[in-house]
Amino acid sequence: MNLIRDTIRLGEPLTRLSRYARPIGDTAITVPAREFGGADEIEVYRAPDGPVHRVVFLYSQQRDVAALLADYRESLGAPADSAERNSTRGHLRLWTWRDARTEFVFILVQPPFEGVGAMSVLQERGLPLAIP
Repeated sequence: MNLIRDTIRLGEPLTRLSRYARPIGDTAITVPAREFGGADEIEVYRAPDGPVHRVVFLYSQQRDVAALLADYRESLGAPADSAERNSTRGHLRLWTWRDARTEFVFILVQPPFEGVGAMSVLQERGLPLAIP
């Protein structure tokens, strides 16, 4: 994913994001919406030794989540699976796509939690799904 002239890639260290990123922990940063098109905010998680292993895209409750899901289905094809579960954020509906290296999960949050109506998680395959 390109961020202004910087790139975030799974399995690689972060580049010069410090000029617009804000730390949210020892191994995580958040990037405001004005710096990245599409999501309202993104969170980037890296391993303690540096490489990025998860990127979370947050979408506000005002977003048309049905249209977002339709766009993902159009660009990625049918999801490999779907599920529902309850969490501290509320009831979650999950759609998952996988390839040999990555896993992409679109999550609908019902009711919206702290203004977040949906999120998507791009992560290295094999990691347990961590919902922020």
